[in-house]
Amino acid sequence: MEIKAKQNASKWTKDRLSRHPGPFIEQTRGFMINPQPPHSGECVLVQEIDSGWLGWFPLQDIDIIA
Repeated sequence: MEIKAKQNASKWTKDRLSRHPGPFIEQTRGFMINPQPPHSGECVLVQEIDSGWLGWFPLQDIDIIA
C-alpha cells in the first residue's frame, strides 16, 4: 500500500514520509496516548517493504492508498 500525507498533515508526518516513501505493509492500528503530537489518537503501524523500517503514522494526517 501507499501512504500520502494530507495537505494539513503535521511537519513530522511529511518529513517521515519523505524519508520513508514506502510501499508499506500495514501491521496494526490502534489508539495512542502521547502528550507530544503527532502520536495521539488513532494511528497505524506500517512496515516499509524495501527497508523493513517500522513506524507509526497518525491516521488524521494520512491517506492510505491500497
